[in-house]
Amino acid sequence: MRGTRIISLATLAAIVALSPVPGRAQLAGRIVVTPYVGAYVPTADLGRLTETSGGLTATAAVKQLTAGAAGMNVSYWLNSRFAIEAGALYSSSKAEARFAATGAPTSKLTDYANVWLGSAKLMMHLLPSTSRFNIRLGVGPAIISRNGSSYRSDATSVVSGLTDVGGVVSLCTRIPVNDVLGLRVRAEDYMYSAKIGATTTDPSQSVAFASRMQHDLVFSIGMQLFATP
Repeated sequence: MRGTRIISLATLAAIVALSPVPGRAQLAGRIVVTPYVGAYVPTADLGRLTETSGGLTATAAVKQLTAGAAGMNVSYWLNSRFAIEAGALYSSSKAEARFAATGAPTSKLTDYANVWLGSAKLMMHLLPSTSRFNIRLGVGPAIISRNGSSYRSDATSVVSGLTDVGGVVSLCTRIPVNDVLGLRVRAEDYMYSAKIGATTTDPSQSVAFASRMQHDLVFSIGMQLFATP
């Protein structure tokens, strides 16, 4: 029984190894569609404000929280090494507001806050065409936009700075399945300066957080679909 199982596994491995997969030369002129799921992981506060008076310090901060994400990329291979790619990502997340003052415990408040991320990248193979592995680097501009009840304006205040423009760096690899399918694993870093704030009808109550550099990480896995050239 064990011998039969080993032979079956060996046969399966041989079939996978001999299955035709898109090589570098075959990629030129092809369109690749990749739906994916993953995790959206912000690493910094969107805004932080500290006030000191009479020996007392009060701090307020807002941060987008880690959540699941789903998206899609579409790429077109210009030749065997370079491709252009457009993509969009959505995360149904929450925002957390933290308040702390000298001598008082930190209080937190969370509410719904979704995020949209869009990007356009130039993708490049990093390894020689003779390599059995593939690693692709992508760089390009990105746009990040937030919405949801956490950021909703009302009759007395208007939330600003919900859309930012920045850049994205992507690193991914593809595990071939057959000539039209591949499993793609990717890590991305969306970099931008957040400028969130709130303007009220009473100017003395308006809040403008200082710009803060953001590194929003996205880890994903998706299925690549290769269109016939």
